[in-house]
Amino acid sequence: GLSGARAYAETHRAELAKHVAAMEADSGAGAPFAYRVTGGVAAQKLVQSWLLPFSALVPKDVGLTDEWGADLLPLQAQGVPVLGVAQDVSDYFEWHHTAGDTVDKIRPRELAQAQAAFFALAHAAANAESRLPPSPKPTRF
Repeated sequence: GLSGARAYAETHRAELAKHVAAMEADSGAGAPFAYRVTGGVAAQKLVQSWLLPFSALVPKDVGLTDEWGADLLPLQAQGVPVLGVAQDVSDYFEWHHTAGDTVDKIRPRELAQAQAAFFALAHAAANAESRLPPSPKPTRF
């Protein structure tokens, strides 16, 4: 019900302008294939430039999105830039939140690739000289 996400956004309302970006990792351990960013073409080009040093290790596609991750909606509604790693979820929802949702479903190589993709994005955002533009308000919040 997003109660934790709403509580975080409310508790930290005075600090949200200092947030560089918000990311959510909630798509299992599948291989990453792209990045997503809110904020339009300027944000897209900035993220593309951030990821150049990591280009041999992470996806090259940086696409635009209106929103990314339900838990990020309260932050996005306050203008916090939202970033995401698009992952292969082709079989994830066959067992997600079932009794079969166990660690043996993880493919170590794909998890390592996803970890590298998230790390590169978080590292780049945290250390960038230029900040992302504010996110537009999400349509479903």
